[in-house]
Amino acid sequence: MDVILISAAEHEGLPLGIGLNFTNAHTTSADFAESRLALLTGQYQQRGPKTRIEDIIPLNATEYLGEGGLQLIECRRWDGNAEDLNPEAVIVATSPNPVGDDYSTPLVIRWPGVTTPGSECTELVSTLDIVPTIAAITGVDTRPNAPLSVDGMNLTPVIRYGAAAHRALFYDDGEVITIDAHLKNGALRAGAESPDTAAALTDQWNLWHNIMTMGPLQ
Repeated sequence: MDVILISAAEHEGLPLGIGLNFTNAHTTSADFAESRLALLTGQYQQRGPKTRIEDIIPLNATEYLGEGGLQLIECRRWDGNAEDLNPEAVIVATSPNPVGDDYSTPLVIRWPGVTTPGSECTELVSTLDIVPTIAAITGVDTRPNAPLSVDGMNLTPVIRYGAAAHRALFYDDGEVITIDAHLKNGALRAGAESPDTAAALTDQWNLWHNIMTMGPLQ
């Protein structure tokens, strides 16, 4: 299966209606360069990862790939027409630039025969999940110690079966985002039904931070 990854600095123009629109997607950082690194490696930028997805999956910029390849389109603004791209390819469109202080960002996946144009998913997901999802679709191994080991989550069960995605996303300075809560500067904003506490999320963040100091996965 061929995959086209569109990563645009600007949100306007991204073809969000072509497939499954993830309305609760987030970047890994407020910094564009850091978020771009995580997006293209599938690892948190704090690790200092080196292996990018195009190092593992061959880049092929032809209109019809047919070999399970990857077409990577990085641009300031996407002004193209998705209908002009390979109709049989999976298209992933997103931005490493967050919308606001909750790191939210657009993310849509078109998977012919699987996703429905104009559909939505409210599960908590990250741009960190793009590499492992593309790897799963193209048959690339991402298990521990594989050449493309990742921190992110393979979203194909979410896409196909409506499975749950992340329980929490972690950020520098002790920040944690869950499906219904946001821990920032030690204070917790949470929905009425949230089981989260500031202490529990702080403990989870400390564990995550210790893991990040171990360096790249490869």
